[in-house]
Amino acid sequence: MSHQFGKVDWMMKDLSKFSGGMVPRVKHGMVSVRGWDPNKFQVYDAEHLSDVENLKSVSITGMPHALNLDALAQVGPLESLELEIFQLDPVDILERIDPSELRFLRLSNTAPNKLDLGVLPRFSKLEELTISGQRKNLQSVGQLETLKRLTIGLVAKSGCDFLSGLKNLEVLKLLLGGQGDIGNVHCPSLKELEVVRVRGLSDLGDLSRFPNLQGLRIENQPRLTCLHASRPMQNLTAITVFSCPKITRFIGGNNLPNLRDYESYDTPLILPVA
Repeated sequence: MSHQFGKVDWMMKDLSKFSGGMVPRVKHGMVSVRGWDPNKFQVYDAEHLSDVENLKSVSITGMPHALNLDALAQVGPLESLELEIFQLDPVDILERIDPSELRFLRLSNTAPNKLDLGVLPRFSKLEELTISGQRKNLQSVGQLETLKRLTIGLVAKSGCDFLSGLKNLEVLKLLLGGQGDIGNVHCPSLKELEVVRVRGLSDLGDLSRFPNLQGLRIENQPRLTCLHASRPMQNLTAITVFSCPKITRFIGGNNLPNLRDYESYDTPLILPVA
């Protein structure tokens, strides 16, 4: 379940000049701004953020650009930060903000080729992270010992073995991108695994290496041919498999004694439920 701060959303007005800006409303220390029309030039001026008292949550999404983003370094400590700003300036803003209380960080389509993830270990209390396309020093994610929920969009071809360092990870979502196999990823605390449209994926490995797994969801993986569990998976109660036309068998299917919910579409795999 995602971390929620009861954000208040409102729409940005169309801005005809780069220097234009709309000062958003603020409620209960939460600021949320999102662009609404990708065909119109919009920009958000973050200068006012430093004037907001007890600011805990900031969400700026749907923006090609933002002005005075340095203001984030003058507030805090934030508990939640969501950025979807394609042309991020300054690109090192994560190095400047107060890291002491940040628990939720979402970087959707934000400077995918420039943002350096090597700064992430600064956030020693981070519990939920979403990244999408950012690959520079991606392995630094494996140092986030407090992380419980992780979503990686546009998975890097270099693989995900670094995730084995996440001893407290409970939810892992791998969405889109190109990646070989994830059979070497070991996260013993994992409870939910979701793999969607990860190109080239041909093997999930022995699923029983996730002894606490409760839910498994697999979508649009045309190269997967089977699933595998060598040991009993007492906690796995739900499996969903969509659009995986080559998955015909579950090796060790008798190791799913408590499976109660199996849902499939365009997938020949048949599993008995308890």
